Amino acid sequence: MSIRSNAMIILGLLCYVTLFPSNSLAASCSVRTGNINFGTYDPFDPTHLDVNGRIQVRCTGSGYVDAQLRLNPGSSGSCATRTMQKPPDTLNYNIFIESTHSSIFCSPGGWYWHIWGNAPWQFNPTTYGRLFSLQTTASPGTYSDTITATLTYTSTVSGDVTFNNENMKQAHGQIEFGQ
Repeated sequence: MSIRSNAMIILGLLCYVTLFPSNSLAASCSVRTGNINFGTYDPFDPTHLDVNGRIQVRCTGSGYVDAQLRLNPGSSGSCATRTMQKPPDTLNYNIFIESTHSSIFCSPGGWYWHIWGNAPWQFNPTTYGRLFSLQTTASPGTYSDTITATLTYTSTVSGDVTFNNENMKQAHGQIEFGQ
């Protein structure tokens, strides 16, 4: 093979890398959660016990990201009513996407967050926990449940995105509820 042939192969590879960037340049996303701690619960209090939590979704790098953040139903297996357990007893509670406690943050069968935009961006939604009132059969002790937050996303490095400012909830990203 001649020197000229080797130079053409190298030039061809450089053009391919320039024209078709690799996925290593695309964004990378992560999710971080914290505990929702209901504290002390009075089973005879007629009002629900409401507390807030936080989730952090962060996308770094560059490119357009389309992401969905979902919470599973936990040990109950049901989005309708989650349960914290202290065997053999349980306490009914749930996690919602807004302070009115009308849309359950759970999948499948409930609501989830759909976030999209050009990276880098960060989204920190508040979660709204509610421990339901008048669960008078509960015995004293520590109750717990484990919820898994799942972030699925795709990232592309080509194109530019124009945002609709009416739907902007977070810098560099748009958020909507999905069901």
